[in-house]
Amino acid sequence: MRSFSLGFAALLLAGVVCADTFRTFTDVKGREIHAKIISFDAMKGKLEVEREDGNCVWVAPAIFSEADQAYIKKWIEADLMLSKNTLRISFKKKSESVDAKPDSESDEFDGAAVHFEVTVNNRSKQPIENLEIEYRYFITVDDKERGELQRIVPGSTVIERIDPSASITFSTKPVTFGERIRSVAVYDVSRRLSGYDEKTISDEELEGVWLKICGPDLEGEPVVRDVFYPADMEGEVAWGEPISPYMEQAMQRGHPLNYDELQAWVIKDLQLLEQTTDVGRMREISEGIEFYFEDKGYQSCAMAIGTGFYRKGLYDLAAFWMEKKNAITGGYPYLVLAELYASAPGICDGKKALEYVNQALESNVVEASAWTLSVQARVYARSGQFEKAVEYQHQALAKLSEWNKERYEAFFTRCLELYKAGAPYDLNADDPCCWQYLVRLKKKSQKESAGEQDDLWPDDSKENPYLCRMSIRIQGE
Repeated sequence: MRSFSLGFAALLLAGVVCADTFRTFTDVKGREIHAKIISFDAMKGKLEVEREDGNCVWVAPAIFSEADQAYIKKWIEADLMLSKNTLRISFKKKSESVDAKPDSESDEFDGAAVHFEVTVNNRSKQPIENLEIEYRYFITVDDKERGELQRIVPGSTVIERIDPSASITFSTKPVTFGERIRSVAVYDVSRRLSGYDEKTISDEELEGVWLKICGPDLEGEPVVRDVFYPADMEGEVAWGEPISPYMEQAMQRGHPLNYDELQAWVIKDLQLLEQTTDVGRMREISEGIEFYFEDKGYQSCAMAIGTGFYRKGLYDLAAFWMEKKNAITGGYPYLVLAELYASAPGICDGKKALEYVNQALESNVVEASAWTLSVQARVYARSGQFEKAVEYQHQALAKLSEWNKERYEAFFTRCLELYKAGAPYDLNADDPCCWQYLVRLKKKSQKESAGEQDDLWPDDSKENPYLCRMSIRIQGE
């Protein structure tokens, strides 16, 4: 299936194929003429051709070379495809009511699942073949927190052949839209639960569907016909890129009403992140979380998300989430960011790393551990201060206790040799990690200090002596 850009929409107008394009034709005797095709009369079997001097003549395709006849055949196919009289497109809207919970969350949904039966009628006297059809649904979303948004949902199909004076009907895939409603707890003046109220979190409306019908290639470019339903949608929407399936889910979730709800969604997303190895999918997950993430007050979630991307080696996303507003609490997150900017491939920035390590040290929380000293050494090396990097790396080696020398001594020594050689350290997933966020999942009904809890990621504290710990309480049954 070809992928189209807006530039192709203006390439050809319906019913006119390359109207301003002259090309060199060669006849069977080798003579050349610079001309363009104006029209084709199927009854006469002749082409109307305009020469550069403006004169028009009718000629039989058979007078041209085999290569030109192949071009003429494609031109005729394209002309038939672009003509509204020859290839007629009609739509029949099919709708089915949907009144359910779209996922495991508590939201109610009142809407419809819609698809279109599209009939393509070939009214010409010759077959039309190999039509690739790409389409977009356009849905306007009135999000009560973010204002008006647009969902662009894609689909595609292929029509291999439509016989003369025949038609083909295909169905677009269903798309669901409607009103999403959430139950909100209501409290009286004494803060006692007095009941529940309904709140609309988003209301969606289907604007229509836009088809791009792609026919044969002419001069290396596909001939494209745009069809809109309803017709007055033309000019009101832009083709654009469709949203990812994950963003689709995020938009359907709406905006979280409270911190517990956001935590529950974040944990599910982090579990999904842990299961995938597809980098594109991981970036879609970040985009989806960003859609409903609230900056203020949700620091633990932001740090957990950043840690998830750190574990997957997407260091730019790790830094993006860890630097969220209010995400940094205490000195150790500053130290983690210093480590990222000092050594993570793709985002290294000595100036930023130095700023973060200084903020960590100024917090009076960070101890002068082997890890802290080794991060300082990385920062100085990235900043070009190799003498200081060597000094601090020596101190980091000296700080290693007997029980963690086996794990870190060889690694720290390798870093030291790099700094002596005037080279910074680049973070490697195979190297031992000197920190970890231990994300603990607790049931909502349990107190912070009691009850069983599960770790989102394995606790390797026996192998990893330097831990930044963080707990997230998640709603459960």
